[in-house]
Amino acid sequence: MSAPRNDISADTAAALSLALEWGLYGLSVYMFGSTMRSLLRTPPVNVKMVAITLVFFTLSTSHAIIDIVRLNQGFVNERNSFPGGPNAFFGDATQIFFLIRSSLYVAQTLVADGVVIYRCYSVWQSYYVIIFPSILWCSVLASGAGALNSLAEAGRANGAAEIFTFAKWINSFFGSSLATNIISTTLLAYRIWAVNKQTSQFRKDDRGPLATVVRVVLDAGILYSVTLIIALITFLTHSNSQFILLDVLMPVMPIAFYMIILRLSHARKQLTKSSGGSSGGAFGSQAHNQGSYPLRPVRIQIATQQETDGPGKQGSSESRHIDDFELLEVSKAQNVV
Repeated sequence: MSAPRNDISADTAAALSLALEWGLYGLSVYMFGSTMRSLLRTPPVNVKMVAITLVFFTLSTSHAIIDIVRLNQGFVNERNSFPGGPNAFFGDATQIFFLIRSSLYVAQTLVADGVVIYRCYSVWQSYYVIIFPSILWCSVLASGAGALNSLAEAGRANGAAEIFTFAKWINSFFGSSLATNIISTTLLAYRIWAVNKQTSQFRKDDRGPLATVVRVVLDAGILYSVTLIIALITFLTHSNSQFILLDVLMPVMPIAFYMIILRLSHARKQLTKSSGGSSGGAFGSQAHNQGSYPLRPVRIQIATQQETDGPGKQGSSESRHIDDFELLEVSKAQNVV
């Protein structure tokens, strides 16, 4: 099925998507530098997050460069030689440049969804919680591989084909990725919110430091999910504007990832200043050193004296034990970075 008559042309969509992608890519490069500086200056260095940050930067940069080469190929090199001109060139999903950029998009989506699942596990510390998101991630992998294989086979057959020809695989890919992100983000935010609520009775501030973490996680999840939903809608309506959304998603994914690290780093600094800089606040050294210095259960006895009226009656005391569950759970809840 072809695109609607009143739809944007494929060549116009390619030009617009490149402009938007590179605008957001410039922002992501700035955030990448800030993220790396934050990670490398916060001891001990989180090697996993540094590696993931580099992967995001490599994939988004490669995609941005490929899009420039593809635009030059369609508008300059093959403008007059390709049957149907630039519009047909950019609408043909069997082109080698289209296959390469699609491979980069699939790879980055797998990384982004995997990071959310990993963060979910880090906070819950339970494999059972991530079973369903992991199954959905496998669905993303399978549908992405199926779509790329179909594109490659169509290219080997030397026959032009629109991207909508492969709707079966692509709809499954989008749907699985969206479900993975929404479910994992919800589980992650709920766990942190629950920990924050459980520890509220031991704080003077009812809001708690983890409220910032919940807000940051939700903001990043909403940013990615909304963009993905719009991309899915444009694809289901067979609109060429889906090319714009797909290219925009490439820098949006790393931006959402960087945003969590940077905003939590800023919150950590603010709390460190407010606490006098000695303990690092709620986001301080405790969260970073939990891997090197595991917390041990510490039991605190809280005694309450109850007075009774009447002669010869003694007051009764009641005690309850509270271990450092709150301290440990706060530490795990901050493990989103």
